[in-house]
Amino acid sequence: MWKSEPKPSQNSSIFYLKLDMSSSIDGTYKLFKKDGKKIRIEEEGLLIMLDGIICLINQVNKSGECGKLAFDTTGNVLIWKRNREIYTFKRHFELEGINSQKNAAEVKVRIKSLLQVSEIYRTENGSYPPDCETMIEESYVELTGHITKQWYFECYFYGYPGNREGTIKAISTDNMEGGAGKEIIYNIETDKFYGYGVWESRYYD
Repeated sequence: MWKSEPKPSQNSSIFYLKLDMSSSIDGTYKLFKKDGKKIRIEEEGLLIMLDGIICLINQVNKSGECGKLAFDTTGNVLIWKRNREIYTFKRHFELEGINSQKNAAEVKVRIKSLLQVSEIYRTENGSYPPDCETMIEESYVELTGHITKQWYFECYFYGYPGNREGTIKAISTDNMEGGAGKEIIYNIETDKFYGYGVWESRYYD
């Protein structure tokens, strides 16, 4: 989640930008507008990102805007340059119960645990586990109750040690505050996370 930084000389509204990447190049966005104490969705739609250029496509009128995307050296400031306009957003973690980065951070830890345990499973059984459930059912790993209530995991392992491929995916349930069907995807080969709350990882993770 990112919060706009209006210029001091302007009495402008505050905007919040939420980006969820379903892959390394596309996903969805939501733009929230705050007037006084009220916050509402201003627009939402699809986004496409390629070579540092991001395009936002409004799902209502199908119009699109493209601009160059960049981060500052800390990764906490997002800068979008469109035509001659420059929009600046600072990292923001909470908005009306939407706390995607915080939720994703905990899930990323669990995903890395599943990855490590899959190596133990391979050592003891001669091959990688066919899925996440096998490791859980055979007590290779134990996930805490609040995690399993909010997320379920899918594992796809290919390759061999030193040349591993596949993905580990976390999918949210109705008990997760951001809603059901959100996905966090870890690509084993590239060692990168994509999806809900972790879209920016492809730039500086």
